Amino acid sequence: MVVDDAVEMPESTQAYTVMSSSPNCEPLYRAGSSAPEMTDYTPSIPLYLPHLVSNHILNRYGLRILMPFKCIICLICEHTLTPSGLTEHLKTEHEEMSVLPSDFSKLNTLWVEYDVIKDFRDVAPITSKQPALPGLKIIPGYSCRHCTYCTPTIRTMKNHWYKQHPQDHTKFSEEYVLRPANIQMISTSIQRYFEVVPPPIAPLGDPWEMYLEQYTSKIPIEPSINLPPTLNENTWIG
Repeated sequence: MVVDDAVEMPESTQAYTVMSSSPNCEPLYRAGSSAPEMTDYTPSIPLYLPHLVSNHILNRYGLRILMPFKCIICLICEHTLTPSGLTEHLKTEHEEMSVLPSDFSKLNTLWVEYDVIKDFRDVAPITSKQPALPGLKIIPGYSCRHCTYCTPTIRTMKNHWYKQHPQDHTKFSEEYVLRPANIQMISTSIQRYFEVVPPPIAPLGDPWEMYLEQYTSKIPIEPSINLPPTLNENTWIG
């Protein structure tokens, strides 16, 4: 069994950064109103180390197991699956990768070995900002300035504001309620969004390979010399 330390991800997962305001500029508030009480958005260091598990059977179908969340991940779609939904997903979304009859038992053995979840409601909610989970899509969204709630739309954030923060009688405004954030979610059916820190846009490659690329680029290309037909190996020039 192989654990992926650096799995190739689609571009949207590897490099997405939301535009944010300058750290030197404070948002403006209406006269008579005060700035919202800011929560601590320092990324938390999880007690676990999220990683992707793979083997040749999972590779065949573009799948991984995200541990310790015990979820199946489709690397092509960048979202999670349950064992019961895998066959239908491959059939409708990736027809060319339908599970071979001989692989069903092997996949089921993996689901048992890693105790893969059957219901996304069994996954504990992520309630703090953390490094992005590998294999899942990172999308632009918003985080509430007054709690850890996240959503991809301003409209949903407005509904959250009036429903979950009725004790604050301040009228909804983007400057007071929300801020841009990178977000992910474990399941499209549950839609629990959480804020994440994206991975580096361009991680450094292997130093030796980088050296070879730089060195090779400096080697001049030797011009090819085409001799006339009369100057062959048996011809002498006097």
